[in-house]
Amino acid sequence: GGYVWTPLMINMASLLDLLLQVHAYEVLIGGCFNGDPHPGNILLMPDGRLGLIDYGSCVDMDMGTRIKLSRLIVALARGTPDRVSQISMREMGVVTKHMNPEIHYKSAAFWYDRDDVTNGMNVHKFLEWMHETDPIEVLPDEFVMAGRVSVLLRGMGAAFGLKVSVASAWVAYAEELLRSQGLSEGGVALS
Repeated sequence: GGYVWTPLMINMASLLDLLLQVHAYEVLIGGCFNGDPHPGNILLMPDGRLGLIDYGSCVDMDMGTRIKLSRLIVALARGTPDRVSQISMREMGVVTKHMNPEIHYKSAAFWYDRDDVTNGMNVHKFLEWMHETDPIEVLPDEFVMAGRVSVLLRGMGAAFGLKVSVASAWVAYAEELLRSQGLSEGGVALS
């Protein structure tokens, strides 16, 4: 046992960016992805490459779901809170007790983009607050694991003091998918 010193300098921001790009491609373009990309399933190889292991929680996402998720990603990266709420409610089929647009926006932003929508609360308190304000009654299963991927990747960034916007990292892939299907993100210009 013991530790082995290596002269290889690790740029965590660069590695995290690569992980975000790989998972954007898997989720949005390929439609098949590892729903469990925690640090134990990511290896830093001696030559600096990343090794991704344990695809036991592999998820297949159909094109219709990827289109809806891509529209949400574009809206989170380039749109407005109102547009994000509309996609959550009307296209993704998320139902809350009161259909409060603020809760739809904050929920989508938290699960698929970033952490700064928690009003300074820790994750547990934030999720409790959302549930007390407007509880989710229907969350279609097909979107759950993509949200998990987003949260896990952001958690790795947070461990190293890196703030991450998954939507900003994934938006080019979302736009690529929408264009490949002859679609635009209604109300948000594609670059």
